[in-house]
Amino acid sequence: TNAELSTTTVRGTIVDDDGSRPTVSIDSLVAHEPGPGETVALSFTVSLSAPPARQVTVQYRDTGTGTATRAADYNAVTPGTVVFAPGATARAVEVTVLGDALDEPAETIVLALANAVNADLPHGSATGVVTIVDDDDAPTLSVDSPSVEEGNSGGRRLTFALALDRPSGHGLALHYADAGTGTATSGADYEELLPDTLFFAPGETSKSIDVMVLGDTVQERDETVVLRLSSPDSTVLALSEALVAGVIRDDDDDDLVPSFGDAAVPSQRWIRACEVRALQLPSAEGGDAPLTYGLAPALPSGMKFDAERRTIAGTPMREQPVTTYRYTATDEDGDSATLKFTAQVDLADCVLEEADGDPLAVDSTGNEVVSMGDEEDAEAEQGVSTPQPVIGAQSSALSVQRFNFRGLAADDSTYYRDEVVRVRVFFTQHVTVVTSGGKPYLDLTIGTTTRRAEYNSSRQNYLGFSYRVQADDFDSDGVSVPANGLKLNGATVTAKDNPALVADSAHGVAEGGASRKVDGSKYRPPEVRSVTFSNSPASGSTYGYGERIEASVAFNHRVLVTTTSGTPTLALTIGAHTRQATLVRAGRRTRLDFFYIVQATDLAPTGASIAANAVRLNGGTITHDADTATHAALAHGAVAADSTRKVSGRQGRPPKVEGVTFAAAAPKDSVYLRGDTIAVRVAFDDSVAVNTTGGKPQVALTIGTGTRQAAFSAHAGKALEFVYVVQATDRDTDGVSIAANALALNGA
Repeated sequence: TNAELSTTTVRGTIVDDDGSRPTVSIDSLVAHEPGPGETVALSFTVSLSAPPARQVTVQYRDTGTGTATRAADYNAVTPGTVVFAPGATARAVEVTVLGDALDEPAETIVLALANAVNADLPHGSATGVVTIVDDDDAPTLSVDSPSVEEGNSGGRRLTFALALDRPSGHGLALHYADAGTGTATSGADYEELLPDTLFFAPGETSKSIDVMVLGDTVQERDETVVLRLSSPDSTVLALSEALVAGVIRDDDDDDLVPSFGDAAVPSQRWIRACEVRALQLPSAEGGDAPLTYGLAPALPSGMKFDAERRTIAGTPMREQPVTTYRYTATDEDGDSATLKFTAQVDLADCVLEEADGDPLAVDSTGNEVVSMGDEEDAEAEQGVSTPQPVIGAQSSALSVQRFNFRGLAADDSTYYRDEVVRVRVFFTQHVTVVTSGGKPYLDLTIGTTTRRAEYNSSRQNYLGFSYRVQADDFDSDGVSVPANGLKLNGATVTAKDNPALVADSAHGVAEGGASRKVDGSKYRPPEVRSVTFSNSPASGSTYGYGERIEASVAFNHRVLVTTTSGTPTLALTIGAHTRQATLVRAGRRTRLDFFYIVQATDLAPTGASIAANAVRLNGGTITHDADTATHAALAHGAVAADSTRKVSGRQGRPPKVEGVTFAAAAPKDSVYLRGDTIAVRVAFDDSVAVNTTGGKPQVALTIGTGTRQAAFSAHAGKALEFVYVVQATDRDTDGVSIAANALALNGA
């Protein structure tokens, strides 16, 4: 009343008395990687420090700065916005992690928050990190056993192929060096191999190490080069230490087989009770020295073979018919050469000599007598005696009585190519054979063909004949002797006790039967004759670390080993493990030699052994030396463990570092201060001794960007102790660490 009213606006402020705005944060978490092909959903938790009175929003995104790879390690995170309703304090952002089989370092995914509304972000942003811990096994390394021909000059590469059984996400380091335990000589047989480190980049699975071989023209045995491999970190490569061997093959292989060349030993005729002047036997050439000489069968009483001088001398004290002797030269590798010659001891008067002084043996009529001995009795005869009744002139006082086929094992029924059909023709009395007019022979019927078996021996009441099966011989019914197949061919056969009684050679058919079939189109597969360990431990009864275990497989016939598509091995049983022994040399051999180098983890307290049927071809072939289509039969028995062949990889092996750790408890508040002592322990897998005459060992510590040396302080059993006192200038916000291979001996 009594006043004018004008329009105006009045503003008031309502002050929120519920405190400051909430703060946004995001957590970090650690998770194990799922298995190959599996996924796991992880959740980042985005939180508010207090319940908001109003809606809060904040944006999130994958920064891409983590070490994990989108689409490979996790599904890409699409940028988005987290919304908090009034009163809500937590929300989740999901990330899907993908599993694989790759051994790799721990990886990270980083999410960032930004642009918060109605809430505060420290410094305007916040990040959360997921750490994915890998749980895949480290890859395993395998190394082949290479071989290369030496050549005569220049250099060839002996290449060791290294392979990981699966890729790794780590960069892997592999140390290698010449172990120095091979039979080849560094600098003479191959170029010096300096210690080095080989690296597998992440994802790589194959590498190689080349050794340059130096060729020469020296005849020598195959030789080996042995490398020592080790991994500085067995957590990323399943290998602590291993020895691997390669073979340098001498390419004058044929020259290393002993040979007598054109040498021959003349037939010998000695007189009983007359001294025989020393007969010098020839020497062989070639072969892997030394050569050893042998003579079989045994000489008659009073005669002696001197293997060292290669002579035969003495005074024979008994009569002996013509006997075939085998004079052999055998090299260290088991290869041999053979010369055959005949010798007999007669009853002629000792004073009777020819013009050149050699003894002359004659019968009572003045004819030279060849009363042949039994060559077959000197051999390991496994044949089955099969007497054959003969229809012939039985009224004669000296006539053919029966036939005996020989030359096959009891469990066999077929003569194959190059095998010998042996037949004995028995008479009704003991006989004397005179061959001055010719030598008898025996016709054999093989299929529809007649073959001649040559005379080779006589003894008591039989004559011996032999025939070697040819490629085109075949008889499914069995070899036989036709009626009157015995041909004297100018020879005379008389009764031993009555030289005037001449034998009647007429006879009927003698059948070999189904147990004497012939098939010359095939060779008999060579068979394993024996499997043996061929060397002993260098010291005592235990093979130690780096030592060679040698074994041999002997065959009953020469074989041809080819390694074009793979190399045969011999499986050795060492404790609970099977180890493959490496073939020393391919080519034509009657004995295959293998070797294995003892590794650090090998242990066989009761001795190494070889299981039955332990020869592995691995793509290689072992065949008859004359026919690559005839594969050797590799079955053989086991070689039992023996306490004289124990194995211990710890014996003679240098101790190996098992781990390096900080020895003392963490410092207060996790910070080493000036004057504090950092203690380090280096643990070995075996007891060690320390000699500090030439210097003291140290361990390099990484502190910040610098390296500090922890000094050697003590030694006890398997461990060395080191200490470092923190200096005023030392700074490291990430923590002190120890790099790989930080232990330095410094002359200790």
